[in-house]
Amino acid sequence: MKRLMKMSFQQFIQYSSNYPRGLFYLYSLQWLLGLPVAFFLYYKLVDIAGMQGFLKGPITQWLNSPAIVVVVTLLAFGACCAYQYTLNYYFMSAHLQTTEPAPIFAALRLKKRRFYLLPASLMTLMLLLVVPYSPIGIGPALLKSSGFWMPFTTVIGLVLWIIIMAMLVYSSLRLLFSAYYYMAEDTTFVQAMRHSMYVSRIKLAQSMAIFIGALLLYGIVLITLASVFSLPLILSEAMINKGLPMLAGITVSVILVAMFWVTAYAQIVLAQVIMQLAVYTGPAPKVRPCNKKHKMHIGIVTVISVVLLTAINSYVLTYSVYQPTTKIVAHRGYSQKALENTIPAMEKAKQAGANLVELDIQQTKDGKFIVYHDESLKRLAKDKQKIYKATERELVGTAIQKKSLKGTIPSFVSYLEAAKATHTNLLVEIKVHGHEKEGYVEDIVKILKKYNVANDYIVQSLDQSAIEAVKKADPTIKTSYLVKDEETDMYDIPTEFLGVKEKYVDATLQKKSHDAHKGVMVWTVEGEKDLQKFIEHDVYAVITNEVAKAVKLRDDYNKTKGFIERLWLIRQRL
Repeated sequence: MKRLMKMSFQQFIQYSSNYPRGLFYLYSLQWLLGLPVAFFLYYKLVDIAGMQGFLKGPITQWLNSPAIVVVVTLLAFGACCAYQYTLNYYFMSAHLQTTEPAPIFAALRLKKRRFYLLPASLMTLMLLLVVPYSPIGIGPALLKSSGFWMPFTTVIGLVLWIIIMAMLVYSSLRLLFSAYYYMAEDTTFVQAMRHSMYVSRIKLAQSMAIFIGALLLYGIVLITLASVFSLPLILSEAMINKGLPMLAGITVSVILVAMFWVTAYAQIVLAQVIMQLAVYTGPAPKVRPCNKKHKMHIGIVTVISVVLLTAINSYVLTYSVYQPTTKIVAHRGYSQKALENTIPAMEKAKQAGANLVELDIQQTKDGKFIVYHDESLKRLAKDKQKIYKATERELVGTAIQKKSLKGTIPSFVSYLEAAKATHTNLLVEIKVHGHEKEGYVEDIVKILKKYNVANDYIVQSLDQSAIEAVKKADPTIKTSYLVKDEETDMYDIPTEFLGVKEKYVDATLQKKSHDAHKGVMVWTVEGEKDLQKFIEHDVYAVITNEVAKAVKLRDDYNKTKGFIERLWLIRQRL
């Protein structure tokens, strides 16, 4: 084995200058052809599934959607085919080195004639089975909340998963050399498979040892690279106690480029090892190497790639990872600056930087909806008129006042139109007075869909049946169940968020909510001390009347978070 590895590395070092040009054209071709197809499949099937995007809907809904399973499978298969295509290029390169004095770049032309799909299929199956149980994947806990994947969360399902994985790994090892035989020799698929089955039976233990060692070494190298290149970013953010998205963009770009070349050359060594195991044991003849001009071009392309990736990654990180982790929700709009539940209050909340604006809606006598909190007009209009006893026409435009703040009652539709015009996201609270008409929740969902905001807004209510009705009407709508106190069964309610009074929110409740994959929205938080406390606890959202103060406290705290801390928090919230 030692001699085998030594020869493989000698082959790699001897011909390392031959590969960059071929790799550049190969990966450029894959990205140019693969990305448009991947984006088309993603957006097409996401649209069929009724979703807005990966982060626009609940993850459990993605897991439950057969269309999403199909698109993930197709994307995974495409990626595995691209990988196998690349590996076949390495096989042809290694083969040419031992058979004829031809340029390594010729392997790109030869390999276009043949393609081997069986290894890509096996790799896809393993990938789909491994990812859900990996530390960075979905995880067994979240799988339990998905009916589609439920069989894999039972003991029998886990045993079945282990058996399937063992069979796939064994099959992959037995067919290890088939791609090489098919690419390098004049043979059929079946002949190549039979040849591989025969050779791998003799060299199975040796192949397993080499591949386990190679995977461990590859993992160690990648982790070391990521750690070394991340160190300046981590130290810089720690020293100045401030997030640095531009430096993070540079760091990520350098890591991606370094990993690209490490991965590419690791696959070359792997191809050399497979070839040595399969057939070749002698010294390789000399071949025509790439000239220095080509090597210089590759260096220039690498530098340009880092610069372009830095610009892209800095922008993406600024508006994703470096965004505030706690959302500020304006309680009934910015009710300190304009009268609660009015359009001006919503507009002022948006101007103050609120991420969402909370509003209360109720059904009127004629089945319409208005934006108003109380059951009657007594508090704000000095009128005992009950909301459910009046029509929308009678209520909309009614003058209301609280101290010096004045306004009029808006309809739900007019409020939605104003929110869309100002690009304001809403937290819609359904107020249940007990006199609603049958199907009133479905009517609310229809209105949200009509304005194309069903997957952008969050719907909440104190009434559990209303939340369940929303989910029944459209499972992709994000919901929040409001609890007045800590209810023992609230973690089992089918909702993405829990709206909890501030006095009940502590570390234990947050952990239980996290384990149940539910975000915590705290209401109604007042005062700088309490706002600071919940922002530092990284709750999903703080519902408050003090919008400007909350936004400033949140933004000031957000600046102190480092890149690694942000990634960890995002991973926890998935």
